[in-house]
Amino acid sequence: MEDTISATISTMDLARQAGCVTSIEVAAYCAAKWCCSIDQAWRRIPNVKSQLSRISPDEVLLTIQNIDLPPVIWDKIIVVRDCNRAIDAETQAAFGRAVAYLIRNVPSACLFELVTYGATSRAHGECVMTQDQVSVHTSHADAAADEHALSEMGTTGQAGSNIVHALNTAKDTATDGRTLIVVIAHNSEVVDDIQPARIGENRSVFTRLIHVGTSNTPLRAMVDIHVHCNMQQVEECAIECISDEMQHVADPPCIDVTTTSVTRPVVLNAVLPSVRRATAHAKCIAHHHAKDLYEHQKRGMQAFLERDLETATAHGIVWLGERMFYKCTTIPELHPIVDAQHMNNHRYIAPRPLYAHKPIHVILRLRETNNDAVSVHVHGEVCLLRGSNATRMGEIRRQISEHVRWASTINYIATALQYMTHAQVENIAAKAIDEDAADRIREYYAMAQTQDEHAEAMLHQIVRDANDVE
Repeated sequence: MEDTISATISTMDLARQAGCVTSIEVAAYCAAKWCCSIDQAWRRIPNVKSQLSRISPDEVLLTIQNIDLPPVIWDKIIVVRDCNRAIDAETQAAFGRAVAYLIRNVPSACLFELVTYGATSRAHGECVMTQDQVSVHTSHADAAADEHALSEMGTTGQAGSNIVHALNTAKDTATDGRTLIVVIAHNSEVVDDIQPARIGENRSVFTRLIHVGTSNTPLRAMVDIHVHCNMQQVEECAIECISDEMQHVADPPCIDVTTTSVTRPVVLNAVLPSVRRATAHAKCIAHHHAKDLYEHQKRGMQAFLERDLETATAHGIVWLGERMFYKCTTIPELHPIVDAQHMNNHRYIAPRPLYAHKPIHVILRLRETNNDAVSVHVHGEVCLLRGSNATRMGEIRRQISEHVRWASTINYIATALQYMTHAQVENIAAKAIDEDAADRIREYYAMAQTQDEHAEAMLHQIVRDANDVE
């Protein structure tokens, strides 16, 4: 089966090189090559293209991209807006513009509902969106937000927003079909329990959060995609959100890997959790490889877990941001100390859905043998690719692979950047994919040292840019 798929993809690549753009043009080219009808060629062409490119004898780049899957039809779109009485007028105005943009881009005949929240949550009733009613719905959304904010002015106690209650309210109003929930929040508190978003499962509700203010780690577990920004970027993030979700063609792909490689982790993109308790599975991530700890690293880790920070530091073990690191003594490098208990799990679920205009790129430890293979599960289709059939890597795909490595580096060290020394930051900047990325690292570090209020949004922009591999 994989040989047929490889031959099909190869012919499709030739079609595109020959200038074929539309699906029907590609099908016509393939039909001529395969000596069959266009209808037969059309049925043979997969909806999603998965391709392996050889990086080294031990690594491949897997690219998953849409070919002919249509965008998901959202049955309902729910916009959840924070109306906390502590939010200043300028931020509320930015929220209003973002909500208005989202409403203007709700497809005709799609169900729409607004949920506002502060200390309490209110659902304002669903309606069928029609283009001649857009201005009415926009005005209603502004009025509802103002009324909700005013109603909380007289409440006592500390101002705060219960985003968990708002999310539960939104999910309660979801339809049986596909529902998109877009949350615009400001410094929201997590005061109740909520079921974490189970990304990758076949679910009918998909949630995106646009978050302004101080970062809140628990929020990330509640939603499928979390975007942190400053007040000036709210509308831009709303534009990006609706642009992506109108091109959402499939839930996050699932990747199963069978490999003879001994390099771990099997999927380079996988970010392993930090060590937080005593474990026999601790590893040190050095140059994207998980390595056994040296004895002095083990002693330092044990000392840290026993709260003997002086001994831990003497052995190079430090805690920066949200992670444990080993601080090299000879060069200004930090290596994450991770809990690799599930490192040998050969199943990986992509962290985001497949969008029509955004391929997904993953680096796998896969050797050049018939026994090394990867199965890609997307939208009910399964594609089996063997390491022995990986194509030669061109310059563009080599640059993509370097971008994936850079994303992995940033995902591990992002929250530690502000606590690093200048030499350690320069070491990270030297590994950046380009000068712009290096300059943003240096700029963020300078902002963090002066406690600039926009530093946190700058950091999240760095993380977004690093993971936006196209």
